[in-house]
Amino acid sequence: MSKYTVELLVDNWSYALERITGVFERQNYRIDSINAGPAVGSNASRITIVSMGDDSMNQVIKHLGALHSVHEAMIVSREGL
Repeated sequence: MSKYTVELLVDNWSYALERITGVFERQNYRIDSINAGPAVGSNASRITIVSMGDDSMNQVIKHLGALHSVHEAMIVSREGL
C-alpha cells in the first residue's frame, strides 16, 4: 500500500465533490484527507485528496478524468509504506 496525493481542477458545480468522492467509494478507496479552494484566475476549484491505495490508483485517475466537471486529474506524489 502507498499513500497517494491526487490533485484535481474542477468546475464550481454543486455536485462535483459528491461525484468525485463517489469514484473513490466505488473503487473501495478511503479518502484520508481532502482540501478544496479556488483556483487562481478561473471559475474553478483545485481539490487535493490524500488516499491509501495500490497501483490501481491509475484507474481511479482515469475515472476522475472522465467526469464532466473535472478538467484535470493527476497523481502528484506517491509514498510507499
